[in-house]
Amino acid sequence: MSNHCGAILGALGFRHAWCLDFEFVAEPGHKPRPVCMVAKCAITGEIIRLWGDELSSCPFEIADDVLFVAYYA
Repeated sequence: MSNHCGAILGALGFRHAWCLDFEFVAEPGHKPRPVCMVAKCAITGEIIRLWGDELSSCPFEIADDVLFVAYYA
């Protein structure tokens, strides 16, 4: 994510703009189970990586000025 994109999102009033992705595993006949998640804030550059049991709680602040961008979450 470029600094230019983070600057634009910051100018729009966002404190954080999290771009995140999950990886899943699915045994035959079962629902997909998340294995890991990686997120990077386009504004601050902070990176969060979670594996396995770490995925049981939300590491993000949820607020009106926090943006989330995810492909499949």
